[in-house]
Amino acid sequence: MYNYGNAIKSQRELFGYSQTALSKKTNISQQIISKWERNETIPSIDMCVQLAQFYGITIDELIGLEPKDQTNEKQKTALHALSSSAVNFAKEYQDIISDKNFIDMSKLYKAVKPELRALMLGYIVGILQSQGVNTKSILGY
Repeated sequence: MYNYGNAIKSQRELFGYSQTALSKKTNISQQIISKWERNETIPSIDMCVQLAQFYGITIDELIGLEPKDQTNEKQKTALHALSSSAVNFAKEYQDIISDKNFIDMSKLYKAVKPELRALMLGYIVGILQSQGVNTKSILGY
């Protein structure tokens, strides 16, 4: 049997929540969260959807099943959608756009509340659009 509890606990810890804090934010009882993490019970699909939406991740990511190939395919698709202005922008600022900086930004992004994530994404989209990047072809908006 797959250990969903460890994956759910890892996501909670990654986002910096205690069981009690997560319970207050999601209205899922702390006792239920504890039982999931100890593998005493398995969350329903509705509960998985609720948690994934709260964290801003997929259900696969929530339970630790995001396949590496799928992630790479998403990245390839996004790269093909980049316009030449996005490539030029990246070349101009390549000294600050590194794998380490991207990883650091991703960690920060995952550490903040979903409301702040939406605000951060809005700023990033606005900056890219001001540089002529066609975010609609990449993100759909």
